[in-house]
Amino acid sequence: MARSLARGRGEAPFWADMIEKFIGNLVSAETRKAYLADLGQFLDWASRDGVADFRDMDLKRCIRYRDHVRAFGGRTVKGRLTEASAATVGRKMSSLSSFFEFVAREVMEETGVAPPNPFKRVERLRVDGSVTATEALVRDELDRLMVHVDALPPTLINLRDRALVKTLFGVVMRNRAFINLRGGDFYAVGSRFRLRYTDKGGASFDETLHPNTADAILRYLEGMRAEGHEVLDDEPLFCPIHNRKGGGVPVKKPFSVNQVTNVLRRHCRRAGVGDWVTSHSAKATVTSELVERYGVHMAQRKTKHKKTDQVTAYYGKRREREVSAFDGLDYITDGSGAGGSGAGGSGADDS
Repeated sequence: MARSLARGRGEAPFWADMIEKFIGNLVSAETRKAYLADLGQFLDWASRDGVADFRDMDLKRCIRYRDHVRAFGGRTVKGRLTEASAATVGRKMSSLSSFFEFVAREVMEETGVAPPNPFKRVERLRVDGSVTATEALVRDELDRLMVHVDALPPTLINLRDRALVKTLFGVVMRNRAFINLRGGDFYAVGSRFRLRYTDKGGASFDETLHPNTADAILRYLEGMRAEGHEVLDDEPLFCPIHNRKGGGVPVKKPFSVNQVTNVLRRHCRRAGVGDWVTSHSAKATVTSELVERYGVHMAQRKTKHKKTDQVTAYYGKRREREVSAFDGLDYITDGSGAGGSGAGGSGADDS
């Protein structure tokens, strides 16, 4: 695939060989897919800019490409490419820096001389983590959501939705890891239940589930079995269910991320939380809860973030939402909650 990416664009064998080696060295299929997309975009631009060899990429060209990505590297809206965010530009520059670092090592082994990596010197756009971080549910919203899903009538769709919501807010994992869960990933060890999943970079994790989360999944699986749709070990743990007169009819294929978000958003709306929530909001919420209970560094370890930056960004965003409903400081009010000024709290002008 990597070779066909370069060959299909009419690139020199050098690019094809290097891309094939670089992509082949990556472990995660999702990481390979992301790097292939970034390299493909770069090769399209490079062919138009007359870049025939890695030695043609000097600092000026790298800066020109960064600015090109910033202007046209966003999403396609109504057939037109939009401006990319600072975070997107940074990720694409990081991808190319990793690739050119790999190229430098390969050339060093062959020639004994390591060429410079021009993308290392390109200034990244400043990313404000507090702005880009996903918003988390505050405690009152989380409580309302859990009360709502616990009160759902025990239809097959509701049993699935309850288990889905409890799992999203019970285990910190990325969206891709969630939709790739299989029936065999949920299993018992003694009196406790565990969930096995594969996260970013192909890393495998095994989490002990909270009893409430485990109970929700068990009830859902029992409901599927009772309807003649037992979830086998190699089948998706959660899947779409078509609502029919005779009951729910499961479609034994994985959810998409958008479908998971739609399920979560539907119940958040019914619980009075709002329809702004995404599947990633669950991760931000659990991370924020861990920060409040155990501190930033423990939350970082539990959520498997490399740095504390993202953890504090999630928590900071949640605190901003809590403060947005803030009416005033206690010492400004008269103590009665009326918010008046002066000893009588009337708020009248004494002058």
